[in-house]
Amino acid sequence: MPGRSFAPLSDLVESLTGDVVFAMSRGSKELFHSDTLAWYVEHHPVVGEALLDAWRGPQGPRDTGPVRVRREWRNLDLVVEYPGHAPLVIENKVFSLPDTDQLNAYARGKLHGLEGPVPVLLSLVDPGWPGRSWTTPGGLVWRYRGYDELGAALRPCLPELRTADIFGAAVFERWLDLVDTLVRLRTEVGVPEASEPLLLPEKAAAVLKPARLDATVQKMRCLHAMNLIQDELAGEIEREAIVVRTAMSRGQGIIARRASSDSCI
Repeated sequence: MPGRSFAPLSDLVESLTGDVVFAMSRGSKELFHSDTLAWYVEHHPVVGEALLDAWRGPQGPRDTGPVRVRREWRNLDLVVEYPGHAPLVIENKVFSLPDTDQLNAYARGKLHGLEGPVPVLLSLVDPGWPGRSWTTPGGLVWRYRGYDELGAALRPCLPELRTADIFGAAVFERWLDLVDTLVRLRTEVGVPEASEPLLLPEKAAAVLKPARLDATVQKMRCLHAMNLIQDELAGEIEREAIVVRTAMSRGQGIIARRASSDSCI
């Protein structure tokens, strides 16, 4: 990153700090995006159908009847159910990732009572799963979907939304624009190149600080490095039950590798 221009990053941060939707989202992050998505799915069928078609796959004609959208049901972020069809379950993390132990626990307990659920991890950060999926010990498969895929699936709904709800369509478009900006931010500094240091350079952190994203981006970079380490040590991890995790301390990322004793990388 030496000698790199941070002008594109400055433009992205300026776009975020000038965006009222971003300002509204900062207090709750995941909750804001989950609640926004839930409202549009519940009130505008075109959005729910686009989401289900993109992520659950075609399953034939849907039974007539209203969609049921449940938020924080059994601590699950979002459950979308059309009559007669498998429910879509979304675990939303935005800037972070759940521990796979958490997803395994959901499969053992919280998803019980849902018939044939289709679990999706929605996040800006790629978890690095082989084939973009995580299979729990019980055989349930979680599939990763990025926020870029969310935007691509939902943006075609705008023309119909504008006909049905002008104000709702305007808010929806501003929200999708924010999603696009966050995806560009992740691409710009959230995934370090192999030749770059893991820690954010001071200049980049200073640019991100007005949007309060410096620590967040550092965490994203550590998650990326953690995935690389897990891939490299895959055999050893399985053999010796090694756990690789990330944490933050005073705004700096830490990657910890634990087996019989704790150690940090």
